[in-house]
Amino acid sequence: MTNRSGLLSTKHLVPFVERKPGSISYWNLQSTAIVTLTPRAIDERGTLHAGRDAATFAKRASGYWPLQSAEKRGDRPNRLLAVQKSSHIIVGHWLLERDEPFHIVGGKNDSFRLVDPDEDNVQDAKGRQFEWDGRKVGTLLTWSQDLG
Repeated sequence: MTNRSGLLSTKHLVPFVERKPGSISYWNLQSTAIVTLTPRAIDERGTLHAGRDAATFAKRASGYWPLQSAEKRGDRPNRLLAVQKSSHIIVGHWLLERDEPFHIVGGKNDSFRLVDPDEDNVQDAKGRQFEWDGRKVGTLLTWSQDLG
């Protein structure tokens, strides 16, 4: 499907994230890395819901983060939560490899190691509102209160 701008916007005619009632609070998370995603971080389409499939979100959520300091601190997150920056809707929630949650190559090319990229709805979080509950969102990578 092509939009008015002439950009190919979708091959998938279903919404990527179905909104669900309820929310998840920052203060209730444990051992979790939280990444905030923007549409431009993926490609030129103006919205996260522009026909992207779950594999695209798993690839972007897991990769391109500076993780060396977390590894040096000895942080061992066991979950990765991806939140849409503008709406604070959870667009994915994955389990991380327990023994080696990071793949370190240096700089912003480090990545998280997902147990199963296709399992993007751990604890039925996908589609729920994420409540920062007073926590300042200063970067695109944040850690739960027990990490970092």
